Amino acid sequence: MITQLNKVKSRLAILQNIPKYFFSKLEIATEFNNDLFPAWSISVFRQSEMRQKFKAVYDKYKLIEAEELRKKVVDAFFYTNQVEELCDGQPDSAVIKFEELPQEIRKEIKDLFSYLYETAIRNSNFERYVNDNVEGMIGRFVQKNKLFLCPFCGLETLGGYQGESRISLDHWLCRDIFPMASVNLNNLFPIGNKCNQAPVKGTKNVLGNQEAHRRSRVFYPCCQHAGVVTSFHFLCEPDIDGIKEGDWELILEPEREEEQDIFESWKETMNIESRYKDFFRRDILPMWEEYYRDYVEDPDSGLVHANTVEELKRNLTKWKATFNLKSRPGARLFRLFIDYLINDASEDYLDSLCENLKRPA
Repeated sequence: MITQLNKVKSRLAILQNIPKYFFSKLEIATEFNNDLFPAWSISVFRQSEMRQKFKAVYDKYKLIEAEELRKKVVDAFFYTNQVEELCDGQPDSAVIKFEELPQEIRKEIKDLFSYLYETAIRNSNFERYVNDNVEGMIGRFVQKNKLFLCPFCGLETLGGYQGESRISLDHWLCRDIFPMASVNLNNLFPIGNKCNQAPVKGTKNVLGNQEAHRRSRVFYPCCQHAGVVTSFHFLCEPDIDGIKEGDWELILEPEREEEQDIFESWKETMNIESRYKDFFRRDILPMWEEYYRDYVEDPDSGLVHANTVEELKRNLTKWKATFNLKSRPGARLFRLFIDYLINDASEDYLDSLCENLKRPA
């Protein structure tokens, strides 16, 4: 909700066509052969384990006697890969979790899609065939969306420099619950390491525990949205006793009232409210005066400590401009706090700040 993301194209997406082709023909197939696969994939993955992974699924599927259970396996693949429709709560999409599939085929399905995501997508023959790789796709996504910070929280950088592990990819519909969407590029997004781990996004089910007949919208990384409105206020301005927990509030709301549902979903999925408040507790409220002094006392700033409230506001305005929203972790929250000081803080509080900030730390 803090960044409007746009997709990038990649021929890696054709990997998804292999299971799509397979599951579309699985019920009517009378034997396991090349007819179950796109022609191009047979030669590309000739010297790989892919065929035996699909064979294991085929064999277990054909042992399932009940037609409705076999249908559920096939439906699970096609519904699960309607990622945007599921997030949008469209009534003709269905949520089928991995745990709902017949027990006797779950291991083979999980092994297959783990193989596709962890091995097949990085197969050297496949990379040559599509003239692309995962790192290249991530790089184009980052460049197109001008990302330096995690687009889900803005509190951490994406990293991924040479000598580091690559930028994390998140399965929006997590692999533990929806493994059949493992290689669907509409389900894969660059994300900060902290956001990608529990207790933030981790393996949360972003769809929640929705009943089949009562679907609701949830946040999807590339959905169109107007963003969020945030504000900070001191309910009781600081004094010599310091800042207490009940002295301030942070308010987050969707820009548009009709986006309340996806806003709540984003906020809950990413633990936004608790993380943002903790950022204020740990990084802003106890530290901002030191950061401000460092800025003003830096010879390159061209500033001196303010003697009046108006001078202080001018310094704060220039300081705020150094918090680039695209490149500085937590900049959005620092700007909120500085906006409060410039626009809403009392004259008495600002007067006291003028005196305090001139003193050595």
